[in-house]
Amino acid sequence: MPLARWAFNIRQPLLLENVEPLVTSLTDDDNDGRRVIVPVSNLLNYLPRNEADILLQHRLEDDMRRALIARLMLHAFFAAHHSCHWKDIVFDNSDSTKPILQSPEHLKNVSFNISHHGDWVILVGDTDASPDSPVRLGVDVVDFQEEVPGDSSSLQDQ
Repeated sequence: MPLARWAFNIRQPLLLENVEPLVTSLTDDDNDGRRVIVPVSNLLNYLPRNEADILLQHRLEDDMRRALIARLMLHAFFAAHHSCHWKDIVFDNSDSTKPILQSPEHLKNVSFNISHHGDWVILVGDTDASPDSPVRLGVDVVDFQEEVPGDSSSLQDQ
């Protein structure tokens, strides 16, 4: 099974050169060759209004950045590997807030998974669009620099 595997560190400045692989037609370029920071508000414009509105509800900037990068990665994955038009890709969330592809209909069975924690957002996705694939992908990321709630090893250090 051919896979796409992407990772993005949210501590990287949202520079055009870092984000451009996620978004195909950014207009915030600089002809003088300087590094251009892309305002988060501009990146929200690349998502459907309902997704952007949900992201704006995050109280902490890091939470919003993780969620924003995750959504951009999902859209970019389907655009790049399944020849979808960016504006035609529609997601909804399951009860557990896992993104579920709603449109295009013929790609609903494509297996993908996304995870974020700490500074990292990672995505894994099946680049083959065969609807009968029994494989379901999963991925998880944990930043061991952060204390994990309920982790007994942090008590041993005291």
